[in-house]
Amino acid sequence: MTTAMPVVATTTVAPTPEADPSALGRCFGGGPQPFEQAWQCAPLIGHDRSGAAFADVLDVGAVDELITTRALRHPAFRLVRDGDTLSRSGFTSTRRWGATRYEGVIDPARTVAALADGATLVLQALHTYWVPLGRFCADLHAALGHPTQANAYLTPAAERGRGLHYDTHDVGVLQTAGHKRWEIFAPRFESPLGSQHWSEVGGGEDLDDGDLTPVLETVLGPGDCLYLPRGFVHRVVSEDEASLHVTVGIHVQTWHHVLADLLAAAAEDPVLRQALPSAVLDGREAADPAVLERQVKELLGSVDLAERVATLGGGAWAQYAGTHEGTLT
Repeated sequence: MTTAMPVVATTTVAPTPEADPSALGRCFGGGPQPFEQAWQCAPLIGHDRSGAAFADVLDVGAVDELITTRALRHPAFRLVRDGDTLSRSGFTSTRRWGATRYEGVIDPARTVAALADGATLVLQALHTYWVPLGRFCADLHAALGHPTQANAYLTPAAERGRGLHYDTHDVGVLQTAGHKRWEIFAPRFESPLGSQHWSEVGGGEDLDDGDLTPVLETVLGPGDCLYLPRGFVHRVVSEDEASLHVTVGIHVQTWHHVLADLLAAAAEDPVLRQALPSAVLDGREAADPAVLERQVKELLGSVDLAERVATLGGGAWAQYAGTHEGTLT
């Protein structure tokens, strides 16, 4: 199942201060080099050039506020231990608002107790309700042209939240507190789509079957950041202290997305909804590939392909917290 994929040398961006306030500039300097070389093919390490060490984006105090004062509801959070997601019944409660009963509300005391017992807290989709990350993700979306999201991981000392795995989207890791050790290995499946998790494409093999020589081993500390293209296998362990990092998921739009979008539009064409020829009823032995070729050409000719590409992922703009501020007044 191993896919041959060239892996270029991992690059580290020197943490020289620069006056670039953009999300990409804070992480990797803002210029096309070396991020452009690493894009979609190799890990890249940088450091927050703003000097804030990403604490303004999310720090432990902000996490404390979120879990103790915001009455978050599942699935805005979950707890993980040794790679397994814990049952939410152990750290959530049920509340009433008038006659309405709603479940899955975070229980601060039990959540803190679970953290003390070695669980990792995952705050999900923070870009939708935490303004600093909403703005950071929106800025990164504008720079890259691909939708983004943000999850945060608060992990106790010497614990891991997940085992060996790969992500089906690119990620930017922002370390805001403590230290985490990263082991990164070459892809076992090149450029996976969102549905192509290893359980679906791995043929029953474990990810740790085969050559596990890392392409990168590093410890990220406060203010460090890491770009990791989709498909790179990795695992993460906290050092001798609790740690917090934000994973910014970059949901790259692909030619497969373009084709899927065009096929969805093709469902409105009655010609393309007609049955394939039948050897019995039509007297034909096989479908004529020239017919399909003509239909595909007609479909491509009937749409503005550049416009379709430009609008893919556009719905994400409505999700970023902070980007709608002031619209009411």
